[in-house]
Amino acid sequence: MTDAAPGAAWSSGDRFPSLAARDLERTACTLPDVFTGEWNLVVIAFRRQHQALVDEWVAWHGTVAPDRPGLECWEVPVIGTMWSPARSFIDGGMAQAVREAHARQHTLTVYTNVAKAAYALDITDTNTITALLVDGSGRIRWRATGTPDGESTGEVLAVIDGSPG
Repeated sequence: MTDAAPGAAWSSGDRFPSLAARDLERTACTLPDVFTGEWNLVVIAFRRQHQALVDEWVAWHGTVAPDRPGLECWEVPVIGTMWSPARSFIDGGMAQAVREAHARQHTLTVYTNVAKAAYALDITDTNTITALLVDGSGRIRWRATGTPDGESTGEVLAVIDGSPG
């Protein structure tokens, strides 16, 4: 289920918030500044068991990206600050599981107060993943939760392709 119709105008308050992150190659960055695409599919997860849903969105991105060169995909695990002391171990484990450098550079871990980050992102349910479409200026243009289905993928493509709602 999405929160806005495809192509709906979002107010300037619907910007991706500034979050400190680090990719799986240990490069520090700030979100959304690091998002390099004209369009950025940002898949936000809150629990380890969310990875299967994240993988579905990443796989879907892989099928549509060749026809949309301005579309980048980013995985953003949001992890509670209590786990910060184990960051090297946690991120290192994730990095070992991700073989491609491009994928490691597009997996950005955020260690923060999860409730505050969810609030800033207007996410009301951390029991599943949230997929966001963020434009090149950092505006959130579309959102959905859970698995990519025909409705959600059709909506995100309509926004990218500029189709009317």
